[in-house]
Amino acid sequence: MEATVRKNQGLICAYLVDGHGGGRALSWEDVKAWKPADGLLWVNLNYSEKHAKQWVAHEAQLQSVIVQALLIRGSRPRCVFLDEGLLMILRGVNHTASAAAEDLLSTRIWMEKNRIITTQQYRLASLGDVQKDIEAGHGPKTVGDILMFIIHYTVNATGVVIDSLIDRTDKMEGKIVKSSNMTHQTHLSNIRREVIGLHRYLSPQRDAMARLIARPSRLLSRNNMLEIKEDMNRVVRYTEDLHALHDRALVAHQEITNRLADLTNKRMYVLSLVAVIFLPLSFVTSLLGINVGGIPGVGSKWGFMNVCILLLLFFAFEILLFKKKKWF
Repeated sequence: MEATVRKNQGLICAYLVDGHGGGRALSWEDVKAWKPADGLLWVNLNYSEKHAKQWVAHEAQLQSVIVQALLIRGSRPRCVFLDEGLLMILRGVNHTASAAAEDLLSTRIWMEKNRIITTQQYRLASLGDVQKDIEAGHGPKTVGDILMFIIHYTVNATGVVIDSLIDRTDKMEGKIVKSSNMTHQTHLSNIRREVIGLHRYLSPQRDAMARLIARPSRLLSRNNMLEIKEDMNRVVRYTEDLHALHDRALVAHQEITNRLADLTNKRMYVLSLVAVIFLPLSFVTSLLGINVGGIPGVGSKWGFMNVCILLLLFFAFEILLFKKKKWF
């Protein structure tokens, strides 16, 4: 995958959208030769590649603030309206094998009347799905449709991750009902970490989509706005699900902690009872074991038996006393 990106000098894909759901794939030379009169252009770039940076900064004829937003690392989701277009940054699920679920990758989107530029460092499935739709002939038809498709697929991928977290939490709670151990605590800590990581970017993403809906743009049709609003409602629900998951993980963690504390207290209680029972007996045997003269029963052949009987009687007396006081 990375080799392909380098071969294309940062151009992941580019299409001249035909307005009917399809489009013609373009090369770097086609992208550079494109003019607004040619039709709607979608360019998807790897912003970490030198050639892509060069084109965005010096050949795409963009304002410096837009160039900075398209090329900067570590950006948070946001929506910015400019006179000639719309800048939006989204966070999508990282599908690489070694990635954590909460490791959301950014997609930078610049929209204008006849062109949309998207930049990313790693290929995201959401933009790949848009590319597949165009190649299949049932993709976006307008610049607003492209943004709508990207948002929709991004939200879908996020929903899959959150649904998986919910399932894992449900299973974990079921296991906690049956038993509590430190392994469950480790799994709960992992879930809480993922929830916090997702919520970190999902909340501003919800706000960015809300800002997009609150201010109508000439680049978006009424249908685009309705679809994006529906996706925003899903993001709101996902945010609420993350809050609920965090609370459930805290409750489950507290349940495990309480059970472990209760188990420890019970064990300490048993050890305390054993100590209380055997402490007097140990005192008597220690007293009789001193190596001095005058110990009763030294010369009697029944001395040892008498001491054992005395200890048994004292042991029975302690048991009856503890039961009467309901200590066990």
